[in-house]
Amino acid sequence: MADDLSSYVCRLTPESLEKAKKEINEDPEERINAARQLKQWILDQPHLTCRTDMEFLMMFLRGAKFSQLRAREMIEGMMTLRSERTDWFDRIDTHEAELQRYLKSGYILPLPKKDSEGRLIFLNRVGLMDPGMPPKYRFRVTQMVGHFYGRDENVQVNGMVMIIDFTGFTTKHLSAMNMGDMKKFSNAMQKFMPGRLKAFHYYNVGSFMEAIMAVIKQVMRQKFRDRLHVHNTMESLYKYIPMEMLPVEYLPDEYEGPHQGKLDDITADLVKKISEDSYRNELLKNTTGNWGIDESKRVKVEEPAAAFRKLNVD
Repeated sequence: MADDLSSYVCRLTPESLEKAKKEINEDPEERINAARQLKQWILDQPHLTCRTDMEFLMMFLRGAKFSQLRAREMIEGMMTLRSERTDWFDRIDTHEAELQRYLKSGYILPLPKKDSEGRLIFLNRVGLMDPGMPPKYRFRVTQMVGHFYGRDENVQVNGMVMIIDFTGFTTKHLSAMNMGDMKKFSNAMQKFMPGRLKAFHYYNVGSFMEAIMAVIKQVMRQKFRDRLHVHNTMESLYKYIPMEMLPVEYLPDEYEGPHQGKLDDITADLVKKISEDSYRNELLKNTTGNWGIDESKRVKVEEPAAAFRKLNVD
């Protein structure tokens, strides 16, 4: 059957393909059929409006380990959130001044080289957050950058490692964190957003440890808490993230081995990639429209009437 999904060309490396088979139940022979099945389900839902292209379908199928039911749950969850929080998701323009400001600050940086397991390393320097800027821009810039790298099929399979650097984090930053928004976004990231979050490394939390851990207990599920590592020194971080996988600024002065480059150069490269017209137009297309859930159109499934047996009571 020829359709718009048939032209799909897999871009997984041989290593990623083997991992996909073993860890997320991906069968190259059944891949397109699985996507067709999920696409048809979307088209059959009058209350649901979302993309049905192969890139979108594969992100959710891989995130769901090719479980159709789980993929449906994830799509429903994400589209519900999108309908509830249009300020986070709608019409994301990479040229928007506030988003460019966050990009150029180096607040969130995907590092150029993947680690030995093929995982993408994200460096999030939360001390660079602007506490005076409306919180929605933090969520929008995270979506903007995450969407760019989430299209990488090898990242979809191998996953991501997060380094959260609290250097420069102050009480102003802490007070600017809206707990309700954080819970909502964190819950969606853990339950509905496609992507394999393999590890979290918190560095230099310092005197905010107690407050940050209280936040984590509220917003992070146990599965992800088990993947959380807290580091007071770089030496501790090096045990998990090799020096060659870090920017120069995170390395000892005497280190002369390979590295990820300078933070300014990594930031400039990210700004260039995200700001290109091709990606700007793509993201605007994918975030503009009536994507989401319309509960008034949801087909109500009637529960069968309960059946009771007549009991003879003495």
